[in-house]
Amino acid sequence: MRRKIAGTVGSVLLCAVLLAGCSNGASTAASSQQETASSTAASEVISKEEKEHKAALEESARKFKSAENYQESGEYFKAYSLYQKVIEDDSNYIEAQKRATEMLDLYWKQQDALVEQGEYQTAVENTASAMSFMGLTSPLDSGIELEKTILQIAEKLAQSCGFSNPKATMKIFPITGSTPIFYINIECDNINGKALSSLSNDTIIKKYDELSDKMNESIFKASMGFNSILLGDIHSNGKWYSVFNEKLTVSTDEERDNSSTSS
Repeated sequence: MRRKIAGTVGSVLLCAVLLAGCSNGASTAASSQQETASSTAASEVISKEEKEHKAALEESARKFKSAENYQESGEYFKAYSLYQKVIEDDSNYIEAQKRATEMLDLYWKQQDALVEQGEYQTAVENTASAMSFMGLTSPLDSGIELEKTILQIAEKLAQSCGFSNPKATMKIFPITGSTPIFYINIECDNINGKALSSLSNDTIIKKYDELSDKMNESIFKASMGFNSILLGDIHSNGKWYSVFNEKLTVSTDEERDNSSTSS
């Protein structure tokens, strides 16, 4: 009887040992599978990052090459924009930033020369092209004052109409769901040596229309397709002169400020 019991106990112990061994083996196998899976996932992440980095470098190199082509063809703003987009990991990064500064300087010299030569439409078209290349709908959003050329032209045109010491500023008039309109206001000392307060309404309206027509011809037509840029109001010696439907309205700075605050 004792032998029988002992044999039974021995069998039970042997099974327990075998089960424990199987359990440990299964646990070890599962752990090994988890480690392999984790290692594979990590490798995939690294591989993905390497691919993305390689793609970014290749794109950066293409932009550098395109910038060089634009530089050679005299399209300085496009060259500037692309040189700016060369990434820091690119071996050409430092050179690209240097050239970007040079290209922007050349662009402004080119624009200034066109304005001085009276090539207004070409200068505005260059501005429109720069905006389109950057995907902008407003020159005021460029960060580098793309509106500068347009304001220079407006001042030249105002001067040709007899406005003394004209200074132009641009103001946006947003339109929901549509391209915004930009108004150019002109600050001046007088018109043909006479204070605006001493001029008749008809004379001011005539001068306003003259300047408006010149701006339409030189700026509005050239800017069609990306913006509507129109003549706004005339400001002189603390008063604003607004023309609408051939009617003149005059308001003081204080009245204008109060109107803006109330609206």
